[in-house]
Amino acid sequence: MILNWLWVVNLHVGFQFQLVADLFQDKDGVSSSKPSKVNIRALKTVPKAPNKEHRKTVGHQFRSSLQLLMETLNATTPHYVRCIKPNDYKEAFS
Repeated sequence: MILNWLWVVNLHVGFQFQLVADLFQDKDGVSSSKPSKVNIRALKTVPKAPNKEHRKTVGHQFRSSLQLLMETLNATTPHYVRCIKPNDYKEAFS
């Protein structure tokens, strides 16, 4: 994956359009002939202190709602799920 990315960068260094070639130049203006070393760190989640004013994001609310729906569906034996999408106006096929 990283080697593919470095290949793309090296390809664009010699690109015919000067603007694109400039985007992939080194800091000193000279492109390097060998791929530079890339440092990759593992992502670590830092637990945040509980905050009473912390508001739930729309994504968090959606995941919570979906998890509750899946728990309900797994706990029962439904015949089918007709519609998951909200229908606030109670209109058919909207």
